Order: sequence, then C-alpha cells, then structure tokens
Amino acid sequence: MMLLRRGVLLVAFCSFFVLRGQAQTWAEKLKALTDGKVLAGAVTCVANADKVLETQASGWADIAEQVPMTPDAMFWIASQTKGVTGAALMMLVDEGKVSLDDPVAKYIPKLKELWVIEKMEGDRMTLIKAKAPITVRQVMSHTSGFPFLSPQEQRIDAMPLREKISVYAQTPLVAEPGTKYQYSNIGINIAGYIIEVVSKMPYEAFLQKRLFDPLGMKDTTFWLTPEQEERLAHCYRPNQGRTALEQCPIGFMSAPFTDRTNRFAEPGGGLFSTAHDVTRFCQMLLNNGTFDGKRLLSENAVRALSAKQTGNLPNTYGIGFETYGWGFKHGGAQGTQMMISTEHGLVMVYLIQHAGYLNDKEGNAAPEAFYNLSAQQYGKGK
Repeated sequence: MMLLRRGVLLVAFCSFFVLRGQAQTWAEKLKALTDGKVLAGAVTCVANADKVLETQASGWADIAEQVPMTPDAMFWIASQTKGVTGAALMMLVDEGKVSLDDPVAKYIPKLKELWVIEKMEGDRMTLIKAKAPITVRQVMSHTSGFPFLSPQEQRIDAMPLREKISVYAQTPLVAEPGTKYQYSNIGINIAGYIIEVVSKMPYEAFLQKRLFDPLGMKDTTFWLTPEQEERLAHCYRPNQGRTALEQCPIGFMSAPFTDRTNRFAEPGGGLFSTAHDVTRFCQMLLNNGTFDGKRLLSENAVRALSAKQTGNLPNTYGIGFETYGWGFKHGGAQGTQMMISTEHGLVMVYLIQHAGYLNDKEGNAAPEAFYNLSAQQYGKGK
C-alpha cells in the first residue's frame, strides 16, 4: 500500500513538473520544433491589448547560409491580408459610405449580371443567370458563389484590381449567392476594389493612410524594399525523400517582390509583414478598435469582423476572419497565423514560411500548441 501511494505520488509529482515545464515556456517547445527540423524557423509574439508579453525567434531564416531567424524577419502573410481588407472595408461602413447588405453592383456595375454553373459535362458547362445579386457581406464571408481564383490568375499579384474586375465579370459562379461557402480570393478582391471606388484612392494607399501609418506598421507592404528583402525568411518544404528541408519558391506570387511595375496589390493575399506589425493590428482589434488611445474602428465594426456572417450555413466566417467561441483568427498559405483570443485577452501571432513539414503531425499541431501554452501562461487571471 505504501509503495502504491509513493508510486501515485511520484507520478503526480512528475506530471506536475511536466505540466509546469509545458506551461512555463513556449520557447522550449519552439526550439524543439526548429532543432528537430520540423520547422526551419519561426517568429512568434504574444501580447495583451496594451503591451507585448513575449517575442520568440528560433531556427533559421536561411538554412544554407546559416542566417538565424530574428524578431524583425519579414514573412509573406498571404491570406492574413483578408482580415486587413475586412478592417479597411469596415472603416467605410463606419462612415456610412458602404453597407454590408448593398449589392456589389451598386459600386461595380460590371458585376450586375452574373452567371452560375448549372451543370458540368467534361469541359462543357451549362450556365444560368444568378437568381439574386451578390452583396458586400457575401464577398467578404466567402458566400458569393465565386471560385477561389479565376483561370487567368496563375499569379495573384499579376493584374491590377481594375483588370481583375473585368475578368471576374466573365467568371461563372460555382453556386447561387448565399447558398454555399466557397473560400474565394475573388470575393475579397472585389471588396478591395469597392474600397478604391468609394474612397477614391488606390486600395493600397487607403490601407497605408488609414491602417498602417496610424498603427505604426512600418514593415507591412505589398512591395518589399531591398532592405526588407534581405530580411525575408526563405520558404521550405520536405525534400523528395523527406530526410531534410529544402528551399522552395513562395507560391502564387511573382518574384522579385521589390517590383512595383509588374506586381500589384492583392486584397486576398498579397501582404508581407513582421510579427511586430501583425501584433499591433491584432491589438487594435482586441481593444475593440482602438490603439494608443486612437479609435480606428467602432466596436460595432469589430463585432461584425469577428461574428459569424455566413447565415444558415454551418461555416463560421466573419468579415475577413474565421470566428470561434474563443475569438477569431486567420491563417496564411505558408503556415502563418494571427489569433485574437477574447476569451483569454490575448493576441498570438505565429509566423513561419513553410510549404510542408518533415513531420506533418507536429508541424500542423504547432499553432494549437502555441495558443494553448500562451493561454496557460498569460491568459486572463494569470
């Protein structure tokens, strides 16, 4: 009996320290992931609404040249751009210049008459006219019926928005508006063009003036400077034998990323940024639209961003963000995540540049581990 008690106590004692070790340091978990080559490198940041609580940089930005990852490393944040576009659009909603229930054709007449694919037989399709107009809410919540991209968009940054709209006017919908969730860069790009039309300034200029400058997001851009390009983390994937990580191109984008002549702003996924900048954007949202005492968005606008906008469909998507019981978030194509936990009062930013992992199970689970360990250490009441 005494031995059993001692055994139980020993198990409890050891479990206590294992749990304490997990809760004490995400840094140790991250180092294990980079030392084990699951990730080449990463930068993570945890903050509350008022201050940064922890920043970690681990592994390599360039494995071949042995360039260590640093906190100011640049990343392509890809679809996290959708949340930025959503915030910019809601500024115009705040000003009464746009309504989420407006038909998009009110701002873009070319999109007044659209066609839906009724039937596909091989390469042939039967089209019917859409029964209802697409609304602003639907393009921002992936319920417009548009596909992910048009066939002409092999590179998402290869056409200006005005040209994309002409292409989209000829792109058949895959479902009637409002009847299906279909993740769609096209919808977000349409919202980006509405920002241009209503604000009477280029989409990227609106973002710079109304979001990036007020938030001090000095490294958030569609076009890298030569200095920022030096800080860009390389992208990695497993080699064919899955024995090591190999460098790979950043997909969907046109190199060089410094080119302002042949590359264009992409509302659905074109931004590059840093952990510092993404954290400031998320802090503003966690603080219900204010940052450093300045209000950028109304509380109603933040509620719209973070609340389900997909109607009776089971998918839970807001205005440019995935929504959950604990808060809202958005990821990017190469593994990045920004998580705003209203439950724990935290922002958690996770930046990597990966097109795959040596250990898929560990790699895919890493953001959840980051969230859980950060919540244990820094969440409300800690």
